[in-house]
Amino acid sequence: FVAAIARAVEAGDGVTALRIATGMGPHWHRHGHRREGIRWIRAGLTLAAGAPASLRARALAYEGALGADLPEPVDDARATLLEAHRLAEEIGDLRAELVAAGGLGIFGLRRGELDAAAAWLERVLAIARRSGDRGLEAFALSDLAYSDLLAGRVDVARARCEEALELAREQG
Repeated sequence: FVAAIARAVEAGDGVTALRIATGMGPHWHRHGHRREGIRWIRAGLTLAAGAPASLRARALAYEGALGADLPEPVDDARATLLEAHRLAEEIGDLRAELVAAGGLGIFGLRRGELDAAAAWLERVLAIARRSGDRGLEAFALSDLAYSDLLAGRVDVARARCEEALELAREQG
């Protein structure tokens, strides 16, 4: 896939590069290739000035989320995520809104901004519940539990973990 992104960038086809790079956002996150993902998404964004709003919202959300989840978060990750969240809300793209809110929550956790992180992670939980995706709801509860644990709310964290585990078991 990276070769396809590189070819699209070389050909000046930013929309194709952005579609592939953004689609790989979860892969780059899961496998620890965050900086590579940021680089390719930024390359696509640079070339794709006229990209559809939904693609731009998702690209910004993944770029920001990847930057927020580095050991030392990228400084501009917060601004990127806020722009992605604003755009996602404006066009009604729940996936981009979810990724952006989650990235803002993680950014807050990495920076020790626990109240702000919890507020964003609560939004993620609300979006997950609104979408009806029980697996996503379990992940959101797990992230919130971690936030609660860092803030010293052990009983709340335990309850969220138990609820997340129950939802995960329902999913198989």
